[in-house]
Amino acid sequence: MLTVEALGYRHPTARAPALEGVSFDLEAGELLLVHGPTGSGKSTLARLCAGLLQRHGGGTVSGRVLLNGRDVGALAPAERVREVAFVAQDPTDQLVTGTLGDELAFAAESAGLAAESILAAVPRALAEFGLPLEPRRPVTALSTGQTQRLVVAASMSAGARLLVLDEPLAHLDPGASEALLARLRTLAKQGAAVLIVEHRLALARRYATRELALGEHQPLSRHVPVPRSPGARVATLQNASFNYGAQRVLDRVSLALHQGDRVSLVGPNGAGKSTLLGLLARTPGALPVPQDPDLSLFCPTVREELLYGPIERGHPVELDRIVADFDLGALLQRAPQSLSRGQRLRVALAAAVATRPSLLLLDEPTAAQDPAHVQATMAAVDRHLDGALVFATHDLDLAATAARPYHLRDGGLHEGLS
Repeated sequence: MLTVEALGYRHPTARAPALEGVSFDLEAGELLLVHGPTGSGKSTLARLCAGLLQRHGGGTVSGRVLLNGRDVGALAPAERVREVAFVAQDPTDQLVTGTLGDELAFAAESAGLAAESILAAVPRALAEFGLPLEPRRPVTALSTGQTQRLVVAASMSAGARLLVLDEPLAHLDPGASEALLARLRTLAKQGAAVLIVEHRLALARRYATRELALGEHQPLSRHVPVPRSPGARVATLQNASFNYGAQRVLDRVSLALHQGDRVSLVGPNGAGKSTLLGLLARTPGALPVPQDPDLSLFCPTVREELLYGPIERGHPVELDRIVADFDLGALLQRAPQSLSRGQRLRVALAAAVATRPSLLLLDEPTAAQDPAHVQATMAAVDRHLDGALVFATHDLDLAATAARPYHLRDGGLHEGLS
């Protein structure tokens, strides 16, 4: 089905190729797991296999990608939607309509499927992907994890037989991750070819039929956070509640945070983790780092990004130490937008701690990071941050490293991970 021959790609502003000399075949019935360290070219490979960078990347392509013997980059848009289902790292980038039903119908309509079959498929897709059975619900009312499931379902609605997914588990809770992987494996058994880029290897390997590793990785040091004595109080929530329309997401939640606190939040998609972070973000001195690092980055180079906050606030900064601890030494003169998503996230986190916030709020800080960089990056945050840290994650091992782990369930905040 898919043939990749000596494939390479150099981004327009990059000195070195993001990908070079990759070759493999992917047949119907297979689920290929692609993994490797952050910045090894996994997302570049996924976009080339979907035919996107060839048409819109602006860089230099070497080698070729053939889908059933045809150049995938030459497919017309209406053809591509029938042949290839692509899911990007950031699910919100792919939303094109206002409601769940319209989103699920869009790709099928673009492919010219009959209206009757589209109408029948929408409620079925909602149920199969664990989404609210409300076609008219606004997409803005979904959690990021629910949005990710919606985008996956929508991308497949035109019946494409090649499925290319870039970190589809990044924002999913463990149960939803299992369900999605099982669904992808079933589609492969039914004749689809699936390529999935993922860092959550232990889970993904249970469903993959083959693996492709990109790049080489030098292990980074692992750091266990040192317990800290609580300092001055920096934030308080007292019986806080929050509703989205008629739906109560948080119900009388209370939380006190002190300088030096390390707090993790876990819970299923839609439990209210991002909402709780949003309430804490109203605290004076709080600094939220959103799930999408591009919302935090605006300087021409990584070096300027790291220096911007300290200069604005008049704080000294140990730039060399931050650069080393966040593994940014080779990236200082690069434009942040030219980096991989995982590298951009590390830049955003490093820039945030350099400003010395009293309260740092991180929403899914493990997304797009290989396991070694997850450990090293969160260790660097812990070392450099004197204030309080609250982070939401689906990585239970990472959540367990926090001195104060919490889980959200039925609108309430409870101590512990379960």
